[in-house]
Amino acid sequence: MREILRRRYLTMVIPVVFLFGTLYLLYGMGILSHGRFQPPPFWYPVLFTLAAATGVAGPILIRTLFANVSKGKKQVAAEDFLLFWKNILHISLITPYFAFTAVFCEFPEFYSGGMVLMALYALYYSYPSVDRISFDRKIFRVEESEQ
Repeated sequence: MREILRRRYLTMVIPVVFLFGTLYLLYGMGILSHGRFQPPPFWYPVLFTLAAATGVAGPILIRTLFANVSKGKKQVAAEDFLLFWKNILHISLITPYFAFTAVFCEFPEFYSGGMVLMALYALYYSYPSVDRISFDRKIFRVEESEQ
């Protein structure tokens, strides 16, 4: 199960790392100049709010809903637990793409800095480590059929 989640995590993270690397490489080589992409200012708080919703609030909501659904059960199916983790990955790993958009479009520092911090939090929070998976399996009483 951890390997499936780890693969999914890397599949979603590697493209945004590549995008950030390419952006800074283009800036460093002088191919791309600063100030070329300026969206209308109303987009700053919109994308900032979306980043907060996907990076912080979304995973909390998914975790709370899963806990509420599984609270009356003696055991939770491993498939349901895997789906729960995939949902956390899908919602939280959208945030780095919002952060890339903010950096690429050169949002004001408050918005871009906040979105980068939310992206880093989302990357940290959603990483499927062995300890995290085993802790969640104990909390949600996931059946032991699949490790």
